[in-house]
Amino acid sequence: MARLSFGIFGQDSNSLLSGLLVKIKDVDSGVFVASTNPEGAQLRIYDNNDGTYFVDGLPSGLYSVYVNSETNVQEELQNIPFYNEDVKAHMNNLAIHRSINDTGAGANDLWSAAKIMSELAVKASQGDLEILETEVSGKADEVHSHDYLPATQVSSDFAIENGVLKYKPSFSIESILSESKSLNQNLELLQAAILNVVSGGGNRRQLYADVALDTSPSGTLTYPVYSNNMLSSYVDILLMPYRKLPGDIQVTIYFEMMVNETPTVPIAAKLSVGAVNQSAELRDENWSGTYGAYSLTVNVSALSSGFYDLRFQIINANDALVNVRKIVVVVE
Repeated sequence: MARLSFGIFGQDSNSLLSGLLVKIKDVDSGVFVASTNPEGAQLRIYDNNDGTYFVDGLPSGLYSVYVNSETNVQEELQNIPFYNEDVKAHMNNLAIHRSINDTGAGANDLWSAAKIMSELAVKASQGDLEILETEVSGKADEVHSHDYLPATQVSSDFAIENGVLKYKPSFSIESILSESKSLNQNLELLQAAILNVVSGGGNRRQLYADVALDTSPSGTLTYPVYSNNMLSSYVDILLMPYRKLPGDIQVTIYFEMMVNETPTVPIAAKLSVGAVNQSAELRDENWSGTYGAYSLTVNVSALSSGFYDLRFQIINANDALVNVRKIVVVVE
């Protein structure tokens, strides 16, 4: 806390006077703010009994000292500037009192007038600024269109929608490419097809098909039928080697199946190529004892080139009599 201390001399400059009624007035407001005999909100002035006095808690301001009367001001103690801690904090506040630093760029650095003038000298002239102001005046309120590529200059392979150029595929035949896929997806399909041809994969090829053989013709040929005879819940129908070639994307098995009675649990088929497999429930509302056509596909694009076991199974086949025939396996 800041303290104001002072002494009061008598007629003899060597003598100090104690025991006096001393008051302090705020010069700006004209209000007595402290006294040796304080009243109301006045601060107390303490008498050291040696001719010196002090008061604590005065705010920063301009003060005069009066002795024994509110009109008798001490000439040597008139209009005294007094500063306490708030002034020191204010002076040390760099956000208010910033340093002049022509080489600095910090938040508390200021440039001198000379530095500011030198910086402005390399900027646009007043005339240039006036021309720019004329050019941009009112432009912010205008609606701007940036059709740098008019629709009339875009081929049928692309379309401009809401100002954005979009890929617009259109194929008369979708055996490899697809209109429902993105440009990158179609490029991947095209790349796989090219690799397939280059590596001798032959694009789409048939790996297996059931055939009806009769080494001694004697009657009507029929396809072999694979029957589970309700012996096991997992019935292996087909096991064969498959050589994965670069560009092979998926393996699909086509077959006909007949269930001679309504099963109590769903009948399912499962196709596995190495560690990759796909299974699906085979649903038929009637199970009328007639053959229905089904297919199942496994994506093999992530497999490395080489040999894998290809296995086809019927699941939950012990719940009903199941017959399978006309198996065809193709790779794409």
